[in-house]
Amino acid sequence: IENLLFRSQRTYNLFQKLLQKLSGPVLILGSRIVDLSSEDAQEIDEKLSAVFPYNIDIRPPDDENHLVSWKSQLERDMNMIQTQDNRNHIMEVLSENDLICDDLESISFEDTKVLSNYIEEIVVSALSYHLMNNKDPEYRNGKLVISSTSLSHGFSLFREGKAGGREKLKQKPKEEKSKEQKAELAADVKPETKAESVTTASIKNEPEKEAKSEKATPKAPEVPPDNEFEKRIRPEVIPSEEINVTFEDIGALDDIKESLQELVMLPLRRPDLFTGGLLKPCRGILLFGPPGTG
Repeated sequence: IENLLFRSQRTYNLFQKLLQKLSGPVLILGSRIVDLSSEDAQEIDEKLSAVFPYNIDIRPPDDENHLVSWKSQLERDMNMIQTQDNRNHIMEVLSENDLICDDLESISFEDTKVLSNYIEEIVVSALSYHLMNNKDPEYRNGKLVISSTSLSHGFSLFREGKAGGREKLKQKPKEEKSKEQKAELAADVKPETKAESVTTASIKNEPEKEAKSEKATPKAPEVPPDNEFEKRIRPEVIPSEEINVTFEDIGALDDIKESLQELVMLPLRRPDLFTGGLLKPCRGILLFGPPGTG
């Protein structure tokens, strides 16, 4: 009952007004869970005692048979309360994003618990899945109505992502172990073989150094800026040799990536095609997609 009344002063005042409007023989029960091991277990807030002046202590039965059934019933009730709290939290997050889900009851207790903990990360994927699979989405009072299937799909994607991250973390120690094993094997090699490996490595490294020296071309002289705007923006421009992202890193189909590459690279490779005025070079590309796809 504390979670309800002490949520805000306005809620407490509304509850008091509701009690004053009631008439006749009405019994109102409010439950609260008490930790008997703590010292402040028996202390009750003055505001709470003003609304509920009488206390009824419910203690476990002394009979063992009744105690077993009492504990099982108590566990079921706690699961029901926790499930309802999780559903309320899910509904609050969905409402903040202008979403409604009518069939949250179809989700199991365990999935509801995990879904409530990560609903902020799951809601975007669920929304994308729902919009892609529903041509005529339903709206109610300005909010989109999504199904529990969409939430379950977003939850499965989130779970797969976490599982993939764990596998990567597991692979790292294995790679470190393999490196240590290779280092131990290298330490056990005889000095003669070491000398041979050093000479062969030095011979192999010489052509690589020559190739690197050939590739390392001197930088072109810096061209002075044309105007004040170019002078301001030039320090923010990333040099081409420092950009490690290529068209292969774009999360799209191969034909789309080829089209993007042609749009960007063709004016740079063949500027003569764009001098007549029939074609215009691409100044930039705006990439967009469904929410949550990046």
